[in-house]
Amino acid sequence: MKLLDNLTLLRICIILILLNTIILLGSQYYVYTKHWDLYWFSSFFYRELLLCVSYFCIFWILSLLPHSLGKTIAWIIFSISLVCFIIDVFLLYTFDTNLNSYLVIVALETNPQESAEFLHNYVSVGLCVLYVCFTLVCAVLWRCIKPIQQTRRRIKGILIWLIVSIGILLSMALTHTKPLNEDWHDMLYNYTRQIYRALHSTYTFMEEYKTLNAKFESLSAQLQVKKAKNHIENIVLVIGESTQRNKLSLYGYPLPTTPLLNTLKTNNPKNLLIFNDVISPHAQTHESLSLSLTLA
Repeated sequence: MKLLDNLTLLRICIILILLNTIILLGSQYYVYTKHWDLYWFSSFFYRELLLCVSYFCIFWILSLLPHSLGKTIAWIIFSISLVCFIIDVFLLYTFDTNLNSYLVIVALETNPQESAEFLHNYVSVGLCVLYVCFTLVCAVLWRCIKPIQQTRRRIKGILIWLIVSIGILLSMALTHTKPLNEDWHDMLYNYTRQIYRALHSTYTFMEEYKTLNAKFESLSAQLQVKKAKNHIENIVLVIGESTQRNKLSLYGYPLPTTPLLNTLKTNNPKNLLIFNDVISPHAQTHESLSLSLTLA
């Protein structure tokens, strides 16, 4: 058990398990339905046990590598996980959710200026205090972790724990009526999976757009445009991207955020058609706009 002798690997392993457990608790509490039944607790136990076993095995393998190589890989894992932890704490604190593929798509579609304005609006004192507290906990834990003296009894106990844990994981995965590995057991796996989902969804959308565009070009060549019988020469369609009706004075918001539309509503209501009962087909802008002008 060279892992017990390698102080740096041991410290990184334990702190990563702690950080992942914090995010796991947050996602289990905020994201999943809180029925507080046996399934809720067994799901958390399964994911936490999978987290501990997988990280112990990974860092045990790293301890078998040449010292500099294993240490470098461990620091890379720690650095990436730390970035994921900062993002997930922000998402859980602000939006009660962890990273998902839709948030990745939104991030890819956002420019730096909009991102800076977004962070300026949501970064709060409470969030910063939370980051400071986690940093202090990790710093104290780093100093408290000492090399573990290897004895036959201790190594035997670790091996027994590992075998029993793997047996429990297999039995729970095979016998439970619902899938227990619902999304993820650690941040790196979740981020890899969600980024892949986002890129795959974007690529699929682009391919579908190319197909539809080719069909449209073929169809447009056969279309015959006829002049409308009514006397409306122009129709102006205004799409408020990244806007919601709760912030528009046209829909009752107390501040005058839409003064021109309010004036048009008062002076010439026939030239303004206001929709009061519309439900967006999707939560994200690009998904919603792709369907908003269709019968879908």
